[in-house]
Amino acid sequence: RRHGVRAGERRVSQFELLQQRRGGVVFLGDSLTQGGLWDELFPGVDVRNRGVDGDTTGTALARIHQVHALAPRKLFVMLGINDLNLRVPLAQTAAHLEDLFDGFDRALPSTRIHVQSVLPVNDAWIFEIEPAAIDALNAELARQARERGYVFVDLRPAFADADGRLRGDLSNDGLHLTGAGYAAWRQAIR
Repeated sequence: RRHGVRAGERRVSQFELLQQRRGGVVFLGDSLTQGGLWDELFPGVDVRNRGVDGDTTGTALARIHQVHALAPRKLFVMLGINDLNLRVPLAQTAAHLEDLFDGFDRALPSTRIHVQSVLPVNDAWIFEIEPAAIDALNAELARQARERGYVFVDLRPAFADADGRLRGDLSNDGLHLTGAGYAAWRQAIR
């Protein structure tokens, strides 16, 4: 098994120990979310980071009970780039999102849910992902969010260059963010 998979399992197993605090703000996602120092980016806000490196919509769905147990006041979700990395068909990703969101509607009726667009990548990223694939996924995210009355947060304007690729000053590998990238993300969701 890959090191990253085991690291993700170790992180998820910790979440079982940390579910005592309900309410606050929860960030759910993959390595982009995991990399954010959200409690420090939003000082004075009760924030929990439930990002896991390598998460897809399917693996997040398998652990979503951990987020339900937190009963957050606000939930920020960013998932899907790893589905694109692994070439998961959009229909399957959309079905996983539908299941995730059905679970939120049942378990978290009082939570204000913010669905964030997937960020662009640039040519430095090890996987080739066309901007059109990211646009299609973001259109699906926006559609599902709109239909459920969730807030859709379009991060693309803050992250894309003129060619629709991730701005080089916000990442050092074409996907993952530097401090400048997290500053831009914080500003966009404020």
